[in-house]
Amino acid sequence: MSTLEPPSSPPPTFAEAMVLIEGWSDLSASQRRDLVSALRGAAHIIGKGRSDILCCPAELNDRLFSRSPASVGIGEKRFQNIASGVRRMLRRLGRHSAFVRGEAMLGAAWRGFMGALPNTPRRAGLRNFARWCDGQGILPDAVTDTVLAAFLEADRHTRLAASATHQGPRLAAAWNWALTQQPEPARAAPIKAPARRVPYTLPFEAYPESFQASVRAFGERIGGRAVKARSDGKPAAGGRFSAAHINPFRTKGRSFKPLKPASVNTRLFAIRQAAAALVLTGTPIEEILDLSDLVHPIERAGRILDFYDARAGGKPGGQVQQIAETLRQIGCFHGEIPEESRAQLIEWAAMAKESRRGEMGPKARTCLLQLIDPRNRARLLHLPQRLAREAGAEGMDAVTAARLLRQALLIELWLTCPLRISDLRGLLVEAHLVYLDADKRTPSHIRVPQGSSKTGEPISWPLAASTRKLLRLWLDRHRATLGMAGTDWLFPGMGKGALSVNALREAFQKVIRDRLGLEIYPHAMRHFAAYLFLKANPGQYEVVRRILGHRSVDTTTKFYCRLETDAAAQAFDEVVTKERTATRLLARAAGRKGGGGRKGGGQ
Repeated sequence: MSTLEPPSSPPPTFAEAMVLIEGWSDLSASQRRDLVSALRGAAHIIGKGRSDILCCPAELNDRLFSRSPASVGIGEKRFQNIASGVRRMLRRLGRHSAFVRGEAMLGAAWRGFMGALPNTPRRAGLRNFARWCDGQGILPDAVTDTVLAAFLEADRHTRLAASATHQGPRLAAAWNWALTQQPEPARAAPIKAPARRVPYTLPFEAYPESFQASVRAFGERIGGRAVKARSDGKPAAGGRFSAAHINPFRTKGRSFKPLKPASVNTRLFAIRQAAAALVLTGTPIEEILDLSDLVHPIERAGRILDFYDARAGGKPGGQVQQIAETLRQIGCFHGEIPEESRAQLIEWAAMAKESRRGEMGPKARTCLLQLIDPRNRARLLHLPQRLAREAGAEGMDAVTAARLLRQALLIELWLTCPLRISDLRGLLVEAHLVYLDADKRTPSHIRVPQGSSKTGEPISWPLAASTRKLLRLWLDRHRATLGMAGTDWLFPGMGKGALSVNALREAFQKVIRDRLGLEIYPHAMRHFAAYLFLKANPGQYEVVRRILGHRSVDTTTKFYCRLETDAAAQAFDEVVTKERTATRLLARAAGRKGGGGRKGGGQ
């Protein structure tokens, strides 16, 4: 990696660079045209004028790779040519690192370190870092978190590549793996990538102990782990009645089920956000001694909600709704606050709630409208097989092939078995896949027992033939490449656990963005499944309820009845269009007979 220092002079704009290119007489006319064409293409992708785009790798890394080529109507090959042309132009201006390959130019220490690694994609991913460290005089034993952070910043400013802005976690993981491959115990320590975002919330440990205790008690109560206490303060012993859960949300004869761990964590994070807003708006951290201090005096709750309302631009729902509902629960069920303050919290929670009127929200509807477009729908339905073919191409490295097949299987499962993302993440090979064929090699069903899904309801789903084929391919050839030996997770992560929900979401959204040019989130695939079924079977909401695992058919009906209204409107439009086509000649004849076609008639 070159140790190029960014020039001290301001970078030229694309428009200025185009003028400079015309004066590079050592290049042929076609080479100059190609460079100018690359700048025009890059400006089109970025969506700004050429005079507004600087020839600066850091700025271009943030802009050029933020949109997929498909989203702007550009093929992958054309995009690669554009990026390559922009790199050549930047190198000519002295604003891009030199093109270097291999490890031959490394010093002895780094050659020895890299030579101990098997020839895998991880080793290749470390070469830029090794060359940069070697150029800076930093030996392998001296690599630290600070060194990694310095490299990431330098690389972002001197190399144009999609990986330049988000390679930190992957690079840190590759380095830590490389330490385990050395013939002798490495003296260098494992490293950690710098945080991508500076958190504005504080850990609970930063607050007084009494506040931490009240948060723990709140979490235990909403999670159903609190039990009735004896007079001496110890938990009651005995059967299921004497040791029954205390439900903190029992009102007017109604009681609510304890929240699942993920929901408890959501509530606790909302508390962290609320407390952080108080600190950021001037409340000393020492004054936050109990959960009730978030809502009493009531002006504090108002400040918290105003803080997040401003961040959301006044838009209801989302983060504001979550925090407002958490504050309402704290005020109504935890601690003693005046009745008028409770009423105010209830009103604010209602104000923060996004009104859906029994319909899906605008974001979900926008995603669905993209998916049901005939061209997009066709490409989506055939994308899993396309990715699977690419994964099986000769010469494809194992890691890339495994990731492609994982993306193919994710899309295929959401097309044919529209599970919630948390239920998909939690699938286990031995526990949840059922084999009914003779050789016990191809899964035929997904079965999740009662209590193990998000809703607690059991899941039993026969797999389509296309899904079974991809699933068997994943299990036989690719799953082990991305997971540790012995793991039972269908989609394993880096360690012993499953791939995180965020990682699953990003894997899905990236392939949809790159291949289809669409911004779609995974839950929209459940809406798409409902659309496909109702399109072929109007009115069969009970079947859709079973497909999606809703507890009540009312939920299904309210969410998806609008889809049939859309279909009815489309059918009506087709009738009108057909009638217009059939009566076109009659309309022309009537116009000629009545003189409606003459210019200046009546004068």
